[in-house]
Amino acid sequence: MHWADRYCLIHKAGYTPTRIARELGCNPNAVSQVLRDQARSYNIASFIAAITKTPLSRLWPDGCYSEPPRQAKTRRAA
Repeated sequence: MHWADRYCLIHKAGYTPTRIARELGCNPNAVSQVLRDQARSYNIASFIAAITKTPLSRLWPDGCYSEPPRQAKTRRAA
């Protein structure tokens, strides 16, 4: 899906990139970069999918969000 189509979907859902950023507690530029495929964030992408009621695979058909990221292993103090 083209980035402009994603913008249209979030506006139809009554959201803006700034509102999404406020609700997620992140920078509005991060939201815009994810929408335009300039950055990756599973949290932002999944929030956009939830508010637009559109599957991630349709919003980003290249498969970059086909599965959630793996958690990093935490190191124990010695």
